[in-house]
Amino acid sequence: MSIGRALLERHNLPLPKAYPVRRERPTRLTCREREVPLAGPYREEAAPALTEARAQIAALAEQHAADGEGFLVLAHPPGAGKGFNTARGLRQWMQAVPTGDDGSGFVVWTAQRKAQVHDQHGIELIPLAGRYQGNCRKLPEAITLATKGYSIKDALCIRRCPFVDRCAYLRQFGQEGDFFASTPMLKATGWWESAGVVVLDEFDPASLINHVQLTTADLAAMSRAHPDAPALQTVLRWVALAVATTTDRSISGVLLLEELDRQAGNDGACFATVLAAAIAELPPPEELNLLRGLPAGATLADYQALPPGHTAALLNLLANEWRLLEEGRRCTSRLEARGGRLELFLRVEHLIERLARADQPKIILDATPNPDLLTALFPHTPVRVEQPSMSGAMRVIQVVGRDWAKSSLKSRASATAERRRQRWVDDVASHIRPGCKTLVVCTLEWEAELCAGLAERGHRDIVVAHYGALRGSNAYKESVAEFHELFGARRN
Repeated sequence: MSIGRALLERHNLPLPKAYPVRRERPTRLTCREREVPLAGPYREEAAPALTEARAQIAALAEQHAADGEGFLVLAHPPGAGKGFNTARGLRQWMQAVPTGDDGSGFVVWTAQRKAQVHDQHGIELIPLAGRYQGNCRKLPEAITLATKGYSIKDALCIRRCPFVDRCAYLRQFGQEGDFFASTPMLKATGWWESAGVVVLDEFDPASLINHVQLTTADLAAMSRAHPDAPALQTVLRWVALAVATTTDRSISGVLLLEELDRQAGNDGACFATVLAAAIAELPPPEELNLLRGLPAGATLADYQALPPGHTAALLNLLANEWRLLEEGRRCTSRLEARGGRLELFLRVEHLIERLARADQPKIILDATPNPDLLTALFPHTPVRVEQPSMSGAMRVIQVVGRDWAKSSLKSRASATAERRRQRWVDDVASHIRPGCKTLVVCTLEWEAELCAGLAERGHRDIVVAHYGALRGSNAYKESVAEFHELFGARRN
C-alpha cells in the first residue's frame, strides 16, 4: 500500500520519485494484438482455422468409427460444427463399412432432447420414443414400477402385460437401421449393444446416477416385505430412526454411519455384524422383479402399494462405506439423510459397464468436457480428448444456473418468479462488455423478455435470438460467416 500525498506533505517528507503516485489505467488490447502467437521457444503450434478444424472433425469421427477404441471426445469450441461434421465423417465410414450380416454395425446417436434428431444432416436416423400414452397400454403401472426401482420389462412387460405381443414400444427396437434416441433411453442397453458406433451428444455423466428418495414410511414398507429376515428389519429400523432425526439437519458419510452405530449400541448390538447378517438374508437378485404376492389382475393401486425395491442397494452401500470408514479411507458418500428423507445416489452399473466396452467406439460431443471425471468413471477404457484452440473462433459464454431452468422461469404470476427472472437478466447482462457487439442466445419463449430487459439495462449493441432461429434445437450459428452477417466485421 502506498502512502498518500497529503500524509507525506503533512510531515514534510519528499514525494517518491521511483514509484508512481497514480497508476495509469490499463489499455485494452485490440483483437489483432491478442491473436499474435508467442515468439521464441514457448511458441505454441498454430491453431487450426475453422475450415481446417471442421475437416479434422470429420476425419477423426471416421477414423474412430473404423478402428478406434473407447471414447473419442470432440471438445471443439461451440460453433465449430461438431455435430454436422461428425455426421459427415460417419457417412464416409458407413459407405466403406456395410452393416454386418447379423444386423450389427449400425449407428446410434443420442442427445438430451428428442427434437435434436433434425440436427444430423445426411444420416437417415430412425427416432426411438420412450414410453408414453401412445405406445404403452400400461403406462401408469410402468411409471410406478420405475419409480420404485423395479425393471419394467422383467416385472411388467414379460410377466403381467396382456398387450406385450402387440406392444408398440417394444416393436420399435426390432427395426433395422441407424437410430436416434434421447440419452435416458441408453439405460435399456439391449437395443444398442450391437451398434458399430455410439455418438453421445452433450453427454452428461449425471445420467449415470439414479437419485432415489426414501421416507420413513418407505423404509417401513421395505422392512415389512421381508418378514423372515430379522437382521434386515433391524438395520432398516436403525436407518429409519436416524432419518427421523433429520427434520432440521442433514447428515451423510461418517456422520450418518456414526448415527447408525449409535442406534445399534442403544440396542446392545454391533452394527457391522448385524449389517453383514442382513445382507446374507437378502433374496437372490432375480427374485426382485417377480413381485411375489401381487395378484394376477393387479390394479394400479396394487402397484402403488408395492414397497420400494432399493433394499439391496441400500444395504450394500452401507456395507461399502462402513468398510472404507474402518480402513481409514476417504470417500464421497452416496447416502444422505436430510429433511426427514434418505437420499441415495446410485450408480447405474449396467449402463456404466456397457459404455465401458472398449471394442465399441463412442464419440462424445461436448465443448466443456471433464476428462478426469470420464477417466474415473471408466478407468479401464481409453479416453482420447481433442480440444484445439481455433483461430477465428468466437468467444461464447454459456450462462446456466439452477435458477434459470425453464420450469423456474415460466410462472409469470408469482412475485418470486418475477424476482428470479430479473436476477436471470442481471446475470446475463453481467457478461456483456460495453461497446462490444454480442449475440445472446436463449429459448424462443424468453427471447422478447430478455431483449427488453437488456435494453432497460442500457445494452443496445446486442442481438438476442433463440436456438431455432440459429441452426436448430441445440446449437449456435453453424458458420462464422453467418455470425458475421449479424455483426459486421467486429467479433466478440
